[in-house]
Amino acid sequence: RERERESVCVCVCKLQGHKSSVRCILDVPSLNGVITASLDATMMLWDKLGGKRPRKVYKGHRNGILGVAYSADLKIIVSAGITDELLVWNPFVEKKVTELTGHKGALLGLHIVESRVGAYQMLSSDKAGVFKVWDLRSLECIQTFSCAGELQGIRQYMNLAHKNLIVAASGRRFQEFEFSYSNTPELTDDQEVVAALY
Repeated sequence: RERERESVCVCVCKLQGHKSSVRCILDVPSLNGVITASLDATMMLWDKLGGKRPRKVYKGHRNGILGVAYSADLKIIVSAGITDELLVWNPFVEKKVTELTGHKGALLGLHIVESRVGAYQMLSSDKAGVFKVWDLRSLECIQTFSCAGELQGIRQYMNLAHKNLIVAASGRRFQEFEFSYSNTPELTDDQEVVAALY
């Protein structure tokens, strides 16, 4: 019988910067970096190649951050606070672009929805059972639905983008919800805006 090989993990780089526990780590290949988000209400962009200091420090949340999503197609970061804050960031600037409003309860998280035309939509949810689908090109909510009557106190959810489904779970129960893509040319565009005149 062969002896099982022991694996040894070796610390390659130690990153220090947050003052509280890190709640989210997101790999961002297009920026050649990693984004961390913490209960200290900051996000940091780190070089993958190491580096003792973060490349960027994003401050703007009133309370801690529990989730981060990145759209490589639009080059924007969205962060979810532990309250109802959804903030939008340009990864190259340390100041928030805007806040997406509409949630009334503590957020559970957010996911970029991949589709055949790109990653232009995002799904967010809160503990009250409210889901919102956002068009990241116009930064507007295009669909809201609630499962508060069916599921109380949602703890987890996932996006099955290839079927336009969301599966939400609470305790031992789970339920599927369908959402739709925006095809209204007046609300969205197929390409990102590169210049504006006013």
